[in-house]
Amino acid sequence: MNAIILGMGLLGLLALGFILWPLLGHRKQSVTPLGDSLSAERQQANVSLYQEHLDELKANLARGAIDEDQYQTLLLEQQRALLEDSQSQAGHSTSSVSQGKLGLVLIALVLPVLASVWYWQQGAAQDWQITQDIAEKYRSDIAAMQAGRRPDKQPALALISRLQSRLESKPENQQNWYLLARTAMELQDYLLAIKAYQRLLQLAPNSGGIMAEQAQAMFLGNGNQMSPDVAAMVAKSLTLEPNNTTALGLAGIAAFEQKNYAMAIQSWRQALKFNLAQGENGQSSGTQALMGGIARAQELLGESGGGIEEPAQGAELSALPSISVNVEISEGIATSSDQVVFVYARAWQGSKMPLAIRKLSVADLPLTVTLDESMAMAPGMTIASVPELEVIARLSKDGGAIAQPGDWIGSSGMLELKGAPASVAIVISEMLP
Repeated sequence: MNAIILGMGLLGLLALGFILWPLLGHRKQSVTPLGDSLSAERQQANVSLYQEHLDELKANLARGAIDEDQYQTLLLEQQRALLEDSQSQAGHSTSSVSQGKLGLVLIALVLPVLASVWYWQQGAAQDWQITQDIAEKYRSDIAAMQAGRRPDKQPALALISRLQSRLESKPENQQNWYLLARTAMELQDYLLAIKAYQRLLQLAPNSGGIMAEQAQAMFLGNGNQMSPDVAAMVAKSLTLEPNNTTALGLAGIAAFEQKNYAMAIQSWRQALKFNLAQGENGQSSGTQALMGGIARAQELLGESGGGIEEPAQGAELSALPSISVNVEISEGIATSSDQVVFVYARAWQGSKMPLAIRKLSVADLPLTVTLDESMAMAPGMTIASVPELEVIARLSKDGGAIAQPGDWIGSSGMLELKGAPASVAIVISEMLP
């Protein structure tokens, strides 16, 4: 912003120079040739009139109408009148020139001020300031993240205030409405976010992505509870954008709440697939949340005796690759019966995304579980898709799907899928640093 102001100031000074240079550089010159001509004509007329009066005085003196003293007195009056007329004409010309110069100077000073005010109100100055606020918020968030503390809310609040002010004068700016909605979501001001998304949908009514984000704001604002309005908006969003991961995640939640675990798994698998295709890290919170949801839905689906469509359509489950894993916890590790244990297979080399996963509790152990194709996190990412893998059992300290320091794990080491033993024993005995 300082660079723009400096640039405007320099351009203003340059323009001011163009206006003032003729006035400063040619003070001794006449204002215009036309003005000089008119002034000379008036002066000549005054001289002619004076000469006529002088001739008349001389004639009266010769006839004896006036004496010598009277003649000298009247002659002096005529000379004084001629002098005053000449000075008046010169003063009038000088005054006109001065007034013209003063007008130009005033224009030169007022015009840049008016232009600056107009630019601030109607130009891009406020948009530039918004970008500066965004950059400041980003720097503040990064610094907070590096310091291990929560981001300061003040930069976000300042950005919201700036956006609201700008949208009052430019209500058709879709980008600013979207920035307002996203920033409000960060501050958990879901009511403001919903209003911004609604206004944005008025400007872009066929945006499936905006519908999905509004549905998410409504879901969170409703205390993480699915409602008919949210479900309807999710369905409409998926009609416009079938691969929208936000809408797929919400659709999985809606199905899970209705105990349609197969549909929930299908929705979350599809969301996970597209997240990974877009380059999202397999250890990100979003990916881990989807994986945890899939694992939980698979667990409940197994308890209910239901089934889902398997990756190898038409094949018998018994013919698909599978690994039996016997899991137990080493003696000496303090546990509680409600703690969560994740058992999963992943590629030995490459991505650490689980290829099959089961969620258990400490109360279930020791236990032998089977990892197979039906437990895949995403289509095409199954235990049959890699030549070498390992099986991990992790005792979660806080029940989260993401590994944390203080969790306890056990590993099978490298296993080749072909020729792998029918059963693998894993003892959870190592603490993650």
